[in-house]
Amino acid sequence: MDSMNERINEIEKLFNDYKIKTDLKITELQSHIKKQSYNSNSKEYLIKEDLDITIVKYKKSILVKSTGSTNTTQPYKELFKELEGKWMKMNDICGWIYLGKCQDSNIEKNSKFIIDKIKEKGIQFNVIYES
Repeated sequence: MDSMNERINEIEKLFNDYKIKTDLKITELQSHIKKQSYNSNSKEYLIKEDLDITIVKYKKSILVKSTGSTNTTQPYKELFKELEGKWMKMNDICGWIYLGKCQDSNIEKNSKFIIDKIKEKGIQFNVIYES
């Protein structure tokens, strides 16, 4: 009987150790997942992180792309489409292109309509301008 109780205690200890490790792993994974939800009625993503974009003059057009390696523009695709942007992926260039919207070299002035819309929606954002 004692050996059976010892074995049960041993199994309980193993189980508890496994549970602690599993709970820690779940917590760790959850911290890496972007917290986002999708509202199907308004077709808007509500995310917890900032929109991080770089606005570039591309020929006579404006290209809006994610600044880092993570695509932060994807949750806002409805916003970029609403502004008549088209998704462009060509070789190593990808982002939202606004054809013919940058006739001169002032990228900040020409892309003001994009920034104004982002502000109007109350979206937290960071922007870098490249010529």
